Amino acid sequence: MPKKSLKSKKNDYSIIIITKNQKAFLQKSLPAILSQTIKNLEIIIVDSGSTDGALEFAKKYPVKIINYHSPVFNFAKAFNLGAQKAKGQYLVRLSGDAVPANKHWLKELGKDTEKPKVAGAFSRYVFSAKNHLLHQFWFREWPLVRKVPFSVGGASFLIKKSLWKKCPFNEKWGPGEDWEWAEVVRKAGYKILYKRMSLVYHEHQAPLLKQILDFLYWLFISIPSGFFKYNQVRIRIQKLNEYYQ
Repeated sequence: MPKKSLKSKKNDYSIIIITKNQKAFLQKSLPAILSQTIKNLEIIIVDSGSTDGALEFAKKYPVKIINYHSPVFNFAKAFNLGAQKAKGQYLVRLSGDAVPANKHWLKELGKDTEKPKVAGAFSRYVFSAKNHLLHQFWFREWPLVRKVPFSVGGASFLIKKSLWKKCPFNEKWGPGEDWEWAEVVRKAGYKILYKRMSLVYHEHQAPLLKQILDFLYWLFISIPSGFFKYNQVRIRIQKLNEYYQ
């Protein structure tokens, strides 16, 4: 007999997708989310002015849509908007260019996260030839990288809503707000789990110059204690990144 899907309590999990002009990915991610072994999911899409038909496509599915318009896209602000509306006790941030690799993605991501001192968990990235080389290198499953105290993968990132209420994402940050949040909660005594069996495809493409700027940005925020010591360098690189978006 086929195995039955796991039924979560109503809205245990709120999936928050942050997107702009990523219809091609939504065409893959929404069916993948609905095929999960865990059912009764709340799906929230925070959209920043898509013009590629993404929202028209999304409306075919049981989703809530939040329109977020800003001259400069802010991941932290977008996620916080979705989290405010979410009903689940677990918030799952999914980037617009991330797609669950199989039907066990969420079940594996949620394992052990009910423990009191666990703040959340993040997935393992699966790459394709479409990913730019620096991105493949930076987020590859290097054992040393996974031992960095505040290393997280924000493209598929589960956090407890009760903890998010006490510590929402810092909206003063550009990319890297997930790492900053991880450092804050870990200093408060919490753990963030790496779930290598929770697989997500993450395609992140960019021109060569943007790749180099991305690499420098992530390099500076990943230096121990670099979140504050190198903050001005990070801000300057971030401004260049925004210019070349």
